[in-house]
Formats: sequence, structure tokens, C-alpha cells
Amino acid sequence: MAAALNQMGRIGVKCYFFYTSFFLALFNAMQEGKDNIVYSFGIALWTLVLLLAAHFLFQKSQKRRKDRWGGSLFFFSERLVWILTIIGFVVYILNGASDPNTAGHMHVILFPILLFLVSLALVAVSWLLILLPSSINKSK
Repeated sequence: MAAALNQMGRIGVKCYFFYTSFFLALFNAMQEGKDNIVYSFGIALWTLVLLLAAHFLFQKSQKRRKDRWGGSLFFFSERLVWILTIIGFVVYILNGASDPNTAGHMHVILFPILLFLVSLALVAVSWLLILLPSSINKSK
């Protein structure tokens, strides 16, 4: 029973993060002067899809590592991506709308891609940190 409640709590935190990210991305896309709600909603869905892909990548990697060190490393890496997402969108929203005559408004599309690439890099670094010590110990 306690394990089920703990799992439900984790799911609630993850849902809160994804909802928050979605609405921040939606608000940011609307703030950039795009009055078209379909465009703004599409951008927010684009952000959500890339964050969900990163989440499943972290979860799959975390399940493959049964030891505490590996699981904790992937858990920390995923939370780092969450923090970067929230901070990034809040900073973009607080800066206000960018000049439409410059490339300043491109962050609406490129920021989610950058977050996904950071997620891939964190997974790669985490796997290297896990596998490097075990390969050194095997060579001795």
C-alpha cells in the first residue's frame, strides 16, 4: 500500500511538471505575438512531446541500471532537465515579447530542441560515468 502511494506521488509530481511546462510554453508562444491559438498550441505540444521523449529515455536508462548509483544518476539528470525547462521558460516569459524583425523569437521552437539535446548529452554522460569505473576495474 505504501509503495503504491509513493508511486502515485511520483506520478503527480511528473504530471505537475509536464502541465507547468506545457502552459509556460503556451504562454510564451502566445506572448511572442502569435495570435493564432493553433500555432501556439502546436508549439506547446512540440515542447511536451520532446520533454516526454526525454523522460522516457531517462526512465528506460534508469530501469536498465538496477544499482543505486546508476538509478540516482539518471534521477538527478532528469530533475536537472526539469529545472532548466522551468527556469528557461520563466526567463523567456519575463523578458517579454522579442522584436519580430530579429531572430529573437526563434527560441519558441529551438528551446525545446535544445532541452532534448541536453537530455541526450546527460544520458550519455551518465552512462559514461557508470561504465567507466566498471571497465577500469575489469582491466586491473
